[in-house]
Amino acid sequence: MVSIMVDMHLAESAANLKLTEADSTRPSYQQLIEAIFEKHGTTRATFDSTLYKLSFQPTEMNAVYDLVLERLSEMDAGAKARSGQSSDGSEIVKDSVKH
Repeated sequence: MVSIMVDMHLAESAANLKLTEADSTRPSYQQLIEAIFEKHGTTRATFDSTLYKLSFQPTEMNAVYDLVLERLSEMDAGAKARSGQSSDGSEIVKDSVKH
């Protein structure tokens, strides 16, 4: 469930940033969502049913979302590290002297 939700949040972000549907070679948001369900071997109906059941278990739902947020934060930190930014968004200045 956590992995599906992480992928869905990434797809939603891509759609919000207009990284989908820019031309006919890029998948639509709906196509991304369907691909996510296929990747994880589930269906929209199964996902929705599980999410509905979790909505009656707030402690478990919060635990799932905590894991989703943790994974997204880790991905964000990794992306920033690869791009030369610190976690606060400022540029990392590397020492030019090698030991």
